[in-house]
Amino acid sequence: MPQLPRVGAMRQQALNFIRAVRGEMAPMCVSSEALQDLRVARDYLRQLTRSQGALSANALRRRGSSRTLTRRWRSSRVRRGTQPRIR
Repeated sequence: MPQLPRVGAMRQQALNFIRAVRGEMAPMCVSSEALQDLRVARDYLRQLTRSQGALSANALRRRGSSRTLTRRWRSSRVRRGTQPRIR
């Protein structure tokens, strides 16, 4: 079974970029391809953020605001005697 080196992809990409800027190696792609990759990554992150924000907002609507949840949690711990009451 082939073994892959234990190298982080982002770290390796950064090292390759630095080597290309210094002229130590040829760039691995042309600038138009790199720009398209950045656009795809940006669009993916935007979509991911929107969907996670929608999920979080829906969860908060179902359960109440985070402040309300924190108050409920603190009051339940005080009732059980596991945390001193702070006023």
